[in-house]
Amino acid sequence: MKNRLTQFEFLEDSPNEIEERSANTRGAVSTGLSPRETTRVLSINGSPSDHENSVRGATSWKDYKVDARVKLDVWVLKAVCQDATDRVVAIRTFPKEGSDRIFQRYKQIEHQHLVSASAIFFTDDPQEYMCVVSEYLPFCLDHIAACSTRPSDKQLASMMGQILAALDHLHALGLVHGSLKCSSALVTWDGVIKIADFRDAQISHAKVNEAIDIKAAGHVMMEMMHGKPAPDDTIGVRDSHRGVDVMEFLAGIDLGLPASKLLMYPFLAYPDGTAKWTFVQLQNFLINTSYWSQVNYIRIQSD
Repeated sequence: MKNRLTQFEFLEDSPNEIEERSANTRGAVSTGLSPRETTRVLSINGSPSDHENSVRGATSWKDYKVDARVKLDVWVLKAVCQDATDRVVAIRTFPKEGSDRIFQRYKQIEHQHLVSASAIFFTDDPQEYMCVVSEYLPFCLDHIAACSTRPSDKQLASMMGQILAALDHLHALGLVHGSLKCSSALVTWDGVIKIADFRDAQISHAKVNEAIDIKAAGHVMMEMMHGKPAPDDTIGVRDSHRGVDVMEFLAGIDLGLPASKLLMYPFLAYPDGTAKWTFVQLQNFLINTSYWSQVNYIRIQSD
């Protein structure tokens, strides 16, 4: 099950040794710590063509100590801020090609269930041109799917309520995520889910595009219930012990109903519209499964 687990690569060698090894590592990213590399900085209030402006949140590689490379929604760099806070952050790097679009997406995104950028800085490396700094979330729904224990209806409701709240916000902005899956739904120990990976996020020109996100959310729910993707790509209840509300909810997802309507379904809300789900429901599930599940960090030894 190694492919299901978060992978860590601890960076203990010199920057040159790391970069040399990274060049021979499939799917890996370099640390960006080469002393020869210059950095241009700005925060999410700037623009890619406005490098010279000093603005809120402006940072560079010298402000972080990178200690691990982690596979979550993408390969991210786990780093510690070199200031009085010692705050742990995640740094995602993007090539110059397509960086303008991703930059604009991060400028638009600010929601409790979306991974937002605290700062963005640029380098002269076309392969790691844009560096997005955000909070570090330790694992994703892929880890929960890898556990032998399946979540209850209430725990599923907590997951889906948070995911749909994120999608509802994106769709209200006229955006679609485009690549929602278990690995892009990151989780905190407090039971909060935040959607990441906006590389495929696009402006929505029709409701059919939003329905793609809704169907993807249904596939995430199916994987949470069964521990693996549905073999025939269908959405529906296959557990006899699941409640009627779950079946009706999945039927609504299969129809591609808007997130705003699905959030009002009895599975997620009371008749007055108040949410049934809480973060605590998912937090308790994480506590009960994390210590004996297959959630393990793999240390990749260098040759």
